[in-house]
Amino acid sequence: MSAIRYQFRHILMIIPLIIGAFNLTGCTVKSAEAFDKMVTFRDWDVYKTDVQYSIINSDLLVRDDHNPSMFPAIIADDNSYISFSVSFGDYSAGLRPLHMSTLSDDIQPFREFLQWAKQPVEEREKTKEALSNSPLFKTKNYRVANEMITQQPLFITTRNSDFLTPKISMALSEKDVANVILTAYSVKVQWDKGIKK
Repeated sequence: MSAIRYQFRHILMIIPLIIGAFNLTGCTVKSAEAFDKMVTFRDWDVYKTDVQYSIINSDLLVRDDHNPSMFPAIIADDNSYISFSVSFGDYSAGLRPLHMSTLSDDIQPFREFLQWAKQPVEEREKTKEALSNSPLFKTKNYRVANEMITQQPLFITTRNSDFLTPKISMALSEKDVANVILTAYSVKVQWDKGIKK
């Protein structure tokens, strides 16, 4: 047991030397990121996107328009999936991951929303419950709604509460849902070509 402890102590002493060597060679950011990914077994990176979301009061259907935020995308190094997710400290919320191997199925709720959003407000009011209660939406905790004040069509994702985390609902506009689709297909193009990060 003491031999293992001795070897482990030596390895821990070598790590700062390796990091210091990278710093001396000018490879600070890239090498630190690569080292962090290797040590944490992380095979993805977080990227900025053109997709924005607003926190919404899901009962009143009113968005906090004063604070729309960028929806970051987690993209696998091999481009096999993309996930729009936001960390709120102890928990995260967002859209379900979109896998490139099943993208046409995974992207279907977003396409259905865009079709629904093209309808006049009166027609959307009549059909919103049916679409929201369809298995395509219900199983993913997605739903559609018309915002109370503006009557703008909204795509809503909800993270249900549990013992430690609160319920949170996030709303995306038509433009942002279209950007989700465009971003996913741009990742798929790279996945199809076998491009890795």
